[in-house]
Amino acid sequence: MKKLYFFLMAMLVAVTANAATVYFQNTDNWASVYFYSWGGADATPGWPGSVVTTTVEKDGVTYYKVTTECPSGIFNNNGGKQTSDLQMVDNMIYNANGSTGTSFEGGTIEITKSFTLAGNFNSYNGNDASYAFTDKGNDIYTLHLASLTATNDFAVVENGAVWYKYAAGPMASGQTYTLSTSGMDNCKLTGAATNIDFEFNASNNTLKVTYTTEGGEIDPPTPGTDFTGWYFNVQGEFNNWQASGVTFNADGTAAANNLAIGTGLFNIKIWNGKEDLFYGVAGEVSVGEVQLIENGGEMTIAGATEGGLYNVAFDYNTGIMTLTKVGAIDYTTWYLNVVGDFNEWGMAADFQGVQFNEEGVAIAENLAIGTDSFKVKLYDGAGDIWRSNGEALAFNTEYVLTGNSDTNMTIDGATADTCVSLKYDAKTNTLTLTNTTAVEEVEVAEGEAVYYNLQGVQVANPENGIYVKVVDGKATKVVVK
Repeated sequence: MKKLYFFLMAMLVAVTANAATVYFQNTDNWASVYFYSWGGADATPGWPGSVVTTTVEKDGVTYYKVTTECPSGIFNNNGGKQTSDLQMVDNMIYNANGSTGTSFEGGTIEITKSFTLAGNFNSYNGNDASYAFTDKGNDIYTLHLASLTATNDFAVVENGAVWYKYAAGPMASGQTYTLSTSGMDNCKLTGAATNIDFEFNASNNTLKVTYTTEGGEIDPPTPGTDFTGWYFNVQGEFNNWQASGVTFNADGTAAANNLAIGTGLFNIKIWNGKEDLFYGVAGEVSVGEVQLIENGGEMTIAGATEGGLYNVAFDYNTGIMTLTKVGAIDYTTWYLNVVGDFNEWGMAADFQGVQFNEEGVAIAENLAIGTDSFKVKLYDGAGDIWRSNGEALAFNTEYVLTGNSDTNMTIDGATADTCVSLKYDAKTNTLTLTNTTAVEEVEVAEGEAVYYNLQGVQVANPENGIYVKVVDGKATKVVVK
């Protein structure tokens, strides 16, 4: 995904630092290696940065060499695949997965972690000591602020260089969120807040924010308000906080129908032609009429189950939302897709979805995921819904996924030839993996090669794609051009 820092780079405070010489090992065989950097005197002017042409050889391995005064950087495949945000450490070796912790001079490099909060309230200064977290031990860091306004955004910054963000929507009080170093959006709260406690867990990059939300009742519109150009959105975990807009009626009312809100958090976002306005009430709401407040927090529906469809109407004049349950989802129109490095994130020629049954369950069989990272992508008949939990998953264990599309999953203990069957239950949002050996169990003559596509189907004449090649019982992934 293209890395966009247009909102951040214009305001970043340059960090004075000594030049660091770093090395990149092209373990994923990228066609070209580019380097993008920021925060220093020699920052690259735009994405994807500059192609790296200087290489050095050591112990039979080729490394791409970069010298930079910037504290932060990203290696990428000319705007295609990329690392996350990286702290530039002198003599450090990096690869597509990030920092290896190994020095080019030999041995390991130990880095002491420190964290700060940066945002538009301090000109995005990742080294602002007045917003430094306190190390509580066991990779837990805390910070207390008296207040933040509704327009403030923020990120957790490691060692002034690596920015941890959350792009899926505003953060509710008391909830824990998995942050990511990819994406372009900083964090936001649900509104103006006081007595804010931040707790960052550096072992899994999660942030818990506890605060008091200050909301107020909606001011009635000025008589004669022209609602032309106003848009009404219902957004939440059910659609990854990315709802499409519905136009307001002339009288200031609007409605969105057949929304699969289910058991997740949601709120209302209105675009009035100038700015986004957020409305809700923190906590549970019931079917019927609900009085909302501006910046009032995110809601759940009392008694809701996965698969429930709702109509949501809103009257801007009174601030009243009307919830109506209208039925259940027809899961037979849904499709399950599993995408990742193993199938070029759905770009492989033989990539296809699996249809859900009436119970909301779909099974994708014999996927050659191996050691690659992957996500679940659902198609509900209208658009894509991404699911993941950012963990290394064990076999025969049920996992609850979230709507955070910035985190990938891997398989615990996987090898390059690991194949799995994947079962996903859309009603409970749970995922279970089963280890399969179908590809390796085929008996063929010694030395003879047999090819399978990424769904485990044997292919007689493979061409133009990624396949699993089995020779003498050993499976490897190959690219056929």
